[in-house]
Amino acid sequence: AGVVETGAGDPRRHPRPLVPSCGGEPVSDTVLPDLLRPGLDLVICGTAASHESRRARAYYAHPSNRFWPVLAETGLTPRLLAPEEFRLLPEFGIGLTDLAKHASGRDLDLCDEDFDVSGFRKRIVAAQPRILVFNGKTAAARYFGTTTQKLAYGRYGEQIGRTVLCIAHSTSGGNAHWNPDSWHGCAGLVREIARHRKKIYDAAKGFRLS
Repeated sequence: AGVVETGAGDPRRHPRPLVPSCGGEPVSDTVLPDLLRPGLDLVICGTAASHESRRARAYYAHPSNRFWPVLAETGLTPRLLAPEEFRLLPEFGIGLTDLAKHASGRDLDLCDEDFDVSGFRKRIVAAQPRILVFNGKTAAARYFGTTTQKLAYGRYGEQIGRTVLCIAHSTSGGNAHWNPDSWHGCAGLVREIARHRKKIYDAAKGFRLS
């Protein structure tokens, strides 16, 4: 199955009216398309596209963002990708989405009306990736309806259907508390689940009815 890109440039969508945005830039359609399809190992969810990403029409396009380097550093991608290559990610089992699809800007510029938690959950239930990583506590806090102070990095106790949830440090260049360890932990979990699936597959291949 191919990648289902919904949003920007998708002729199947009806234009949506401008949504309110507290300082962010509202748009009539999604700022960036989702990269979602069934069978992905990992989906990474941010809060919203930055102004730079909106202009470049590419995820994590700000030069100071650590997103693309940390994917390569952890082995989640085989090489350092450029932001404009984001559509290659499903080839490596990775998908992308945001909680606020119709506004761009800094987290502090966005307001409650910009975030569509219900729609996000429906998209994840439909795609059922094995792991979902929130890129930063702010995105996770928006989803869980809590404060960032009450959240810890790493694997979270809840799931969305069969999807395991994790929280990693925000890759934003403005994050003064950046630590790549949480991303290495998420990458390790991806590999652990992949090994487990292979064992099950190998066992199934050896199973024969007498």
